[in-house]
Amino acid sequence: MAAVSTVECFSPPEGASECPLTRRLHGGYPLARMPSPVDASSVRERRYGAGETLFRAGDAGANLFVIREGSVRVSCSLGDRELTLGLVGPGEFIGEDGLIGDAHATTATALEPTCALLVDALSLEAMVAEDAAIAIQLVRALMAKLRAYQDRVALLARPSAGRLALAIARLTESIGQADPEGTLLPRRLRDLAADVGLDEVTLAEASKTLVKERLLRIKKHGIVVPDLQRMYEFVTIADAAATPNLDAEAMRNRGA
Repeated sequence: MAAVSTVECFSPPEGASECPLTRRLHGGYPLARMPSPVDASSVRERRYGAGETLFRAGDAGANLFVIREGSVRVSCSLGDRELTLGLVGPGEFIGEDGLIGDAHATTATALEPTCALLVDALSLEAMVAEDAAIAIQLVRALMAKLRAYQDRVALLARPSAGRLALAIARLTESIGQADPEGTLLPRRLRDLAADVGLDEVTLAEASKTLVKERLLRIKKHGIVVPDLQRMYEFVTIADAAATPNLDAEAMRNRGA
């Protein structure tokens, strides 16, 4: 069970973002001085252990979750698979989908011990009305999330080998480490299954294709990408091969 407490004044966590919403909640404005209807009972602090769920898809949405400490995985179900939509950390927020609609469309799970501030809809509305910077931050964050989700949909629309190749290439470019054989991605293949929406059998088949093409080498300590540029070129080729030639199809239909 998550620990719950009502917080009267927040001290900023180490490394916390100084964005307007988190600055408003982190010490700059003790709740006793916040304008009505924002008061100490309307913002709560909750702590979650690794693996605990902040909310599930389908749950009624009543709060915005502002992450103070830890990290959270946001996911959705596709058939019998759980797909990762993104990760959030200190200074970021989740749960706005539950405030906009009747229920959460996604599931949020703590990846490590996590602390979140829960802000109810009425309090959030009051803060937005008072501080335009908070409104701008929320809109920008929602736009960024929309772009990220669109990228995820585009990724999942690709053929399995191209999908895995693109995910590995992007991760390698972001967190890869120098290696004598190329660039090391400190991840195991099975750790990527949820990110790319592939079951174990399809993931194994896709990885065999990439190994056969000498685009990656599987090591005990991670995945080695010998040539990142070649990996991106493979994605382009795989996309082209999977895209039907609409002009040719139209010509055939016209001839018929």
